[in-house]
Amino acid sequence: MYFSHTSTLIRSPIRSRSAPAKAADSRHALAARVRKYKAGMFAEFRHESKAFRRLIRLAVNEAEGLACATPYAHLLLPALVEERIQSVQRWASHQHRVSPGLHPSPLAADSGK
Repeated sequence: MYFSHTSTLIRSPIRSRSAPAKAADSRHALAARVRKYKAGMFAEFRHESKAFRRLIRLAVNEAEGLACATPYAHLLLPALVEERIQSVQRWASHQHRVSPGLHPSPLAADSGK
């Protein structure tokens, strides 16, 4: 049995995806990897105080913004995140040493999670 649409299907050239479509796919894949990476980073600090987790979130978002401004975001993001988190940890420790009553220890668990 012969169906008229079969010949059209068979004779239709196989079109490769355009460069913009491939670029969009790679951007989506990169965005998915970045989201997964950030979720893992935030999970590492889930036992910290709420205020400290907020600082970590801000630091990670800042690092993501800086990394995404380059064509090598996937390579720079881990290093930038590490640098920003260390900076937050140093700042929080300094604030706790200077005024412990106003700034709780960055590693103290928050009772109001």
